[in-house]
Amino acid sequence: MYRKNGDRMKKLWKIILSILAVMILIVAVLVQVFGPVYGPLLTGKPIYLVEPKPSRYGQIAFNHMDTMGLYRTSEEWQANREKFEDELGSVTNEEDLLLKLNEAIILAGGKHSFADQHLTEEEMREEYQEPVAKEEANVLYLELPTFAASLDLAQDYADTLMTGLKKANDYQGIIIDLRGNRGGDMGPMLAGLSPLLEDGELLSFVYGENEVPVTLEDGSIEGGGSPISVENIKKIKDLPIAVLIDHDTASSAELTLLALKENENVKTFGEETRGLTSVNQTINLTEDIYLALTIGSVKTRSGENYKEQPIQADVPSQQAKEDALQWIQEMK
Repeated sequence: MYRKNGDRMKKLWKIILSILAVMILIVAVLVQVFGPVYGPLLTGKPIYLVEPKPSRYGQIAFNHMDTMGLYRTSEEWQANREKFEDELGSVTNEEDLLLKLNEAIILAGGKHSFADQHLTEEEMREEYQEPVAKEEANVLYLELPTFAASLDLAQDYADTLMTGLKKANDYQGIIIDLRGNRGGDMGPMLAGLSPLLEDGELLSFVYGENEVPVTLEDGSIEGGGSPISVENIKKIKDLPIAVLIDHDTASSAELTLLALKENENVKTFGEETRGLTSVNQTINLTEDIYLALTIGSVKTRSGENYKEQPIQADVPSQQAKEDALQWIQEMK
């Protein structure tokens, strides 16, 4: 009797262990197949048990382009998609992979899209340029450089601009210099300039039929770049604001410009911007490589739609700063 019960228990345990082994195998296969694809979207990084080959990462990248790229239905992307995938057979390292990805992503995502290698924390800090807030000829001069760094530096960036704006009413006007600003993280740019922007929806990102607002509320930015908060000071209403732009004003700097242009006291000086007025999704493809894939367009607070068009200067000028200073002095 006891022996029979013992045999039954052994059989039961064998069945349980077999089921567990099958379940573990299924989970492992699912992780290996889907982890590199959906891991970056769900957790911010790829998930795998055995790292995929570079060619497999290329296939995953093309799948993202197929499903999200702004120009995924274009004839040019459709005509070249198969060729790009065939060429993955010759990809054996990340350097080759980057070259292939950058050839393809321009067709699927447009001129704002690219693939690149992640910077280390140390590299980001070395490349970080502080914004400038200073007085020139009784005018508050704010220079906003490109920003792509850590959250603590994003806060420093915004606070530097805010510190300058606290004293804005001591001056005749404000000059905001966006020349050479190629974009990056718009959160600290918008937060730092928040006393010049009305609370509420600043602009929105348009994905097909869906819209996602970028909002400002009591000094806090949500929905666009890093969620940065600064001191909530009184809005600056009565000063002329000149914004300097050129052909290197791009991406997030252009979106910051669109938000500023809703202020009736703003006038722009310089050259037309680069024309990267669109929305990028960052996808961490591998531990080292990410995609910046353009997936949507932009709509301003007043309802104007931008899909990679440049923004024209109100006053075309090769001496933008001098012309801006003269305008401010004349306004007073």
